Amino acid sequence: DVSAACAAGFQGEAEVGCCQRPGAPYHLYGCAAIPRSPCGNWTVEKVEAFLLGLQSLAEDLTRHFQLVASLSNVTALPWIP
Repeated sequence: DVSAACAAGFQGEAEVGCCQRPGAPYHLYGCAAIPRSPCGNWTVEKVEAFLLGLQSLAEDLTRHFQLVASLSNVTALPWIP
């Protein structure tokens, strides 16, 4: 008697099929890979925190650009609000 279970990362009802000839391996079927999220381990909370970080970075860059523009009279770059 042979029993089987789906390996980690797989799901379903594992079933064992007889081998083709004596000494040949058994056939395992009935397990399928668990679909992975295209977003990996990103959650809504992580995305929101990331966006807040980006917003903070944008605000910092804006302040630094304004400081540099006021100190050096940079006119080569257009102002982007």
